[in-house]
Amino acid sequence: MEPLTGDGHRLMGSPRPGVLVSRIAVVLLRRIRHER
Repeated sequence: MEPLTGDGHRLMGSPRPGVLVSRIAVVLLRRIRHER
């Protein structure tokens, strides 16, 4: 898995907020599943 910072920098330069949102959603879902 690539580092979040690297992805963030790349997304910041590219006009694609949807990708960032989807990625954050996946991370959140993973965290919730791990917590349970």
